[in-house]
This record gives sequence, C-alpha cells and structure tokens, in this order.
Amino acid sequence: MEVEFLGQGYNQNSTKTVESTLETLFNDSHFDKFTCISAFTSEKAIKTLEGFFGKTKSSLKKTIVTGIHNKVTTKEALDKLLKLDINSYVYFFIEPYGSVFHPKIYLFEGKEKSALILGSSNLTSGGLSSNVEASLFLKIDNSIEADKKLIDAIQSHYTGILSKGTNKNLCKLEQPLIDGLVNHKLVYTIAERDEKKEKERKEEKNEVDDDTKDYIRRLFPPLSKSNFESSSNQKGKGTKKENLQNEPIQFFLKKSGDDFILSINGSDDTVINKNNIQILIDELMPKHTIGVPKLVMLAILQHQWEYFQKGDEGKLKPLTQKRLAKIIDRDNGRISHIVDNLIETHFGEFILGKIFSEHIFKKGNEEFSREHIEELIKGFIEAEPRKEPLDDDALTINLQTDGFDIKRRTVVKYRAEMEILNSNQRRRLYILIEKENKNNPYTDEQLFEFIKPKSIQMIIKTRELKGI
Repeated sequence: MEVEFLGQGYNQNSTKTVESTLETLFNDSHFDKFTCISAFTSEKAIKTLEGFFGKTKSSLKKTIVTGIHNKVTTKEALDKLLKLDINSYVYFFIEPYGSVFHPKIYLFEGKEKSALILGSSNLTSGGLSSNVEASLFLKIDNSIEADKKLIDAIQSHYTGILSKGTNKNLCKLEQPLIDGLVNHKLVYTIAERDEKKEKERKEEKNEVDDDTKDYIRRLFPPLSKSNFESSSNQKGKGTKKENLQNEPIQFFLKKSGDDFILSINGSDDTVINKNNIQILIDELMPKHTIGVPKLVMLAILQHQWEYFQKGDEGKLKPLTQKRLAKIIDRDNGRISHIVDNLIETHFGEFILGKIFSEHIFKKGNEEFSREHIEELIKGFIEAEPRKEPLDDDALTINLQTDGFDIKRRTVVKYRAEMEILNSNQRRRLYILIEKENKNNPYTDEQLFEFIKPKSIQMIIKTRELKGI
C-alpha cells in the first residue's frame, strides 16, 4: 500500500489538493465503483464532480451520501446532486443530541486496485481545494491481503450505507425529500443560509471591538491566499480574481537607511525610495486586481512619507479613503477592505486604516485632519481660564477665528469622544482641585489629565467626594 499525504492550504508547497487527486482518479479507467460519504456538500463541489464524471468511463458506478447537520448542506446542493442521476442519499439523525454525521471518505474500487482518500475534506469547494485540510491518499493493491483488509474494515463499519443502503437513517435523495427538508427548515437555501450568516456576522462584529481585532491579528497573522493552491484556481483567471478579493492581508514595512522595504504577507520584498516610488505606482495603475494591496500601500506611503519615518502622528497629512480611491482610480469598498488589515512597522503595529482622516478641514488653501482639530481643542482647554472654562460655543468660535470651517456639533462630538468634560463640569472640578492642592498647584498638562470622566470617577471613589 502506498500512502501519500495531502496537506492543502497550509503553505505554498502544498499544491496537491483533494480536488486535483480526485480528477486524476476519475481519469483512471481501472476503477469500476466510486463512493463518497461526506458530512456536508456544496453546490460548487457537485459541479466540480459533474465535470470529472464527464471524463470517466460510463460504466463507473457512482454513489454519494451526504449529511445535513448544522444546515451546511443547502437545497441547491441537493438539487444539483439529484440532477446528476446517480445513487445519492441523505443521512441524518436527531438523537443522540450533540452528535453529528461527520465522515469524509472518497473510495474508488476496481478489480486490481483501489484508492481511498480519508481526512478532513468535506464535499465542498473549500474542502476540496481552498481550505487548510489534512488527508491521506492510499493506493491499494487488491492482490495484497493486508491492503484489502482496510477496504473490508471500512465497508464493515459503514454497513447499511456502503453495501445495500439499508440503514434506517439513510434516505434516497428524491424531490419530495428535498422539499420536506426545506419546508421543515432542516435544510436552508443559499439565500437563507447567507442571511443567517450575515446576521451572526453583524452580531459578532458588535461584540468584537477594535482592540480585540488588533490583538487577534497580532497573535494570529492572516495567511496569504497564495498558500491555497488549487486546480480550480489554476484553471481560470476569474476564479483567482474572485478569491483574491477578500483575502486577509498583512503589510510589513521596514526601514533601511533612507529606503523602505515593503512586504505583503511575508513575500515580495520591494525596496522603495523617493526616486522610485512614483515609478512603482505607475506600474500598478492599470486595472490589475492582484496588485491593488501593493498599490494602496505605495500610494499611502507616498502621501505619508514623513509620518512613516518615525511614526510621529504630528506628521500625518490629511487623507481620506475616498480621496485615495480617486487618486489610484480604484473602488472605495475594495480599499476599505485592504486598509482594515494589520501593518507592522519599525515603530509598531496597527491597523492601516487608523491613519486616514475621518474628515478634512480647510483653512484657506491648506488642509488639516481631524487629529489636528482635536489637538487645537486640547490646546484651547489646557490654556483656558480656570474660573471661566471655554464652553463648546467658545471653542467653535476660536476654531472659526483661526480660519476653519467647522460646526459646533462637530466640536461637541470631538470633545466628547476625547472624553473631555463639558465646561460646567470642568469649572466645578477646577474648584475642587484648587481646594485640595493649594500648596502644590498642578501644571496645565497635569490638570488636563484630570478633566476626563475616568479621572472624575477615580477621584470620587478614592476621596468619596460628591456633587461634581
């Protein structure tokens, strides 16, 4: 018996997938019977098998048994399987509760030899080609008794499924069965499944804050999509383009003297300096989807060159995602996905999107970011008279006097999001602090740290003060 490991998806060397192995086996005329038992089945995977069936000998007997637990197998998958006009069955049970039908077996039988794929790959497009999976491919010599015993053991274990289809939980796939499963919500349509997933995704998104996302990405960096080699991706550019649209990305930007070295997902090191950055951008400007992450990063680096030298946020220039999309002539939604990924630099790690401005404020011909406005607001408050703190109207007038076109509601929003108390709360706090520290007055910077709600709570708790 020859045993081969199929380790698709984990690294770029794992180019042999379950899908490509199945294609080879279906082209082998030595086999008389094919049996697949899978926990889950997808419409795309059935279409893939349908293509393989067209290349195999017509006398090959084909049987597929699929589970429907957890509503992964869809109505469309069952409809497509039914149209194949082969021996197809659904296996399902409710009790014992918590147990599911979960095997993944691909068995080819012939007179002289057999072949078996056992592992983690379901009969889904991901299981066959793009997921990180682990399977064993066994080439069996039927003339060797020890080899034949393995096939006998599998057939014995799954008696009633593999032999004559007599298991009580095994139902032959027919249209009334599909309709009944869908009507009783044991099987979803793709639309129903996607709607449920989207609802769960939104709920999960609300539960996971940005700090948690950053923590996860730092602890578990995203894998490069180039790891997931598959025969389907190699066949058509459209498929590869579609898969690359939503791949996880991690940027690495290192400093080397006056140059930067850019790497995306740990590969393709590119040396960048002020002399060649525009050339690199121009090379990627034609509409090539695969080059968009690199184009986005180059355009950001060119605009924020001074910032990336040392990570000084004071050097950040105003830049919105919408403006970047216009500069590089790409879809804003695609850019939004790209900049929602982690970048590792010589001064730390952060989500790339954090350097974008929420809004650009104009002052004459100059443009300023939200961060600049926030720094001005902080400065006004740090220097305000302690007996008459500046209210939001006064802060707005100060900014407008400086030449900024800004509304009062924007000032209120920024002050609140910086967790700075309003003027009345600050006035009462100043009085309290002055009484408590007559002999050791605070500097403006020290005092500024006290005018945030968290500091107020700390003071109330430790000194048991009221009325603030």
